[in-house]
Amino acid sequence: MIIALSPVFISSFAELNEIALKARNGIERHLVLVTGVPGAGKTLLGLQFVYNDHFEQGHESKGAVMLSGNGPLVKVLQHALKSRVFIGDVHGFLKQYGGETQNKPKERIFVYDEAQRAWDAERVREKRGHSASEPMDFVSIGDRLPDWCVMPCSA
Repeated sequence: MIIALSPVFISSFAELNEIALKARNGIERHLVLVTGVPGAGKTLLGLQFVYNDHFEQGHESKGAVMLSGNGPLVKVLQHALKSRVFIGDVHGFLKQYGGETQNKPKERIFVYDEAQRAWDAERVREKRGHSASEPMDFVSIGDRLPDWCVMPCSA
């Protein structure tokens, strides 16, 4: 299921939470496309969503991570927030869980910031030695999970 959201609307955070709760309760998988002009708040939306999952929700599965291929941004966010728990490098995540591996992440929510920078199959083959593009790796990881997942991708 593909759902497009725009962080320009005030209700987008609530809508994203609603989708995650629906996925969690209904054992569903959702790919959410978050769009907007530069500066619209897509990265902030992802950070708030992941932070909310880790620190404010009452459920026991703290299973969200924000991923970015922008290494300097990842380092700045980890330093500013004094945490590596919920912010990570997309390439490291996909090395661990993508490709031919059957490893399953503990997280059920993967926020992919700057998804328009995703590597195509040729670049992945060159860098990691398998032929699936990064978007296909994410879909494959979601399929391997036994219950539910939500993959918000901002572009």
